[in-house]
Amino acid sequence: LASLVRANIKTATSSLLATFELDGEKVPEVGDYSIVLDSEEEPLFIIKDTKVEIKKFSEVDSEFAYKEGEGDQSLDYWRRVHREYFTKVCESYGLEFSEDMDVVCEEFEIVFQ
Repeated sequence: LASLVRANIKTATSSLLATFELDGEKVPEVGDYSIVLDSEEEPLFIIKDTKVEIKKFSEVDSEFAYKEGEGDQSLDYWRRVHREYFTKVCESYGLEFSEDMDVVCEEFEIVFQ
């Protein structure tokens, strides 16, 4: 995924709101910075959130799916892989996935490499 970010193909990411709440973590906000790490936990670059919205899974649109930059960048692909991924995440928290669950949709830009 880092290579997609570096190539400016992936300019968005999404997470379940419930995981932030259950982990006691702050929900991302516009202006927040994050360090992107490689598979060996080495820093690659710093990104800054430029837009953050909370939407129901079922309300995520094709524009956002395209910005996630994965697969064929279609909404169908996004829904299929995220339904599968979020189902696994929910199971690890003892939750049941629903398409009514809130998703934190973050858009970002690279500010340092």
